[in-house]
Amino acid sequence: MNIVGKFVDLAGFAAHVEGLVFTGWRPQFVVVHNTSIPSLATFADWLAHPEKHGGWTHEKWLQNLASYYANEQGWKAGPHAFVCPDGIGLFTPFTQHGTHSPAWNDRTWGIETVGEFETEPFGDGSQTNLIAVLGILHARIGLNPADYKFGVRGIHFHKEDPVTTHKTCPGRNMDKSALVNGVVAYMQLAHPGDHVVVPISAHVGAVEGS
Repeated sequence: MNIVGKFVDLAGFAAHVEGLVFTGWRPQFVVVHNTSIPSLATFADWLAHPEKHGGWTHEKWLQNLASYYANEQGWKAGPHAFVCPDGIGLFTPFTQHGTHSPAWNDRTWGIETVGEFETEPFGDGSQTNLIAVLGILHARIGLNPADYKFGVRGIHFHKEDPVTTHKTCPGRNMDKSALVNGVVAYMQLAHPGDHVVVPISAHVGAVEGS
């Protein structure tokens, strides 16, 4: 499986995305996921006690995921990034489609967010980093996160996929309207005057939280 396999901060993520060269495939929209495993509590333990987990590092975790997806799942790709409280894991190259949402793999970027947001709060580093990642990606190729049409454009949650069995992802504590508003605000601050604001109430779709 071909993965990027690097862990970066937001500045590194922005630089990586700015350097992308699209020669063919481009996504139509982004699908947001949560990992569930690891939960935020588990991830915090990995960070605090790497010696308890075989000398855990972010990069080893990404390589282990690649091995699992390839050998256990039979996938040729995975999600495009893993958003963590302390940074971003770069996984499937953003210039090719991944494997993360069965109905929409061929037309979307898949962004995983570390946490189990059915029970854990969505906030702090996870929220800040996800909003920034989504803003950077949408701005890079001129997508409007708030211009929603089911299966066509705008930010989607994994549970909206009609084929998926993950009917709660990314969890009840991640509210879609708040997330989209956050991404729009981030893009306006980063690129003032460049983006038309689409009314959220008209375009965010029926799925709001759980």
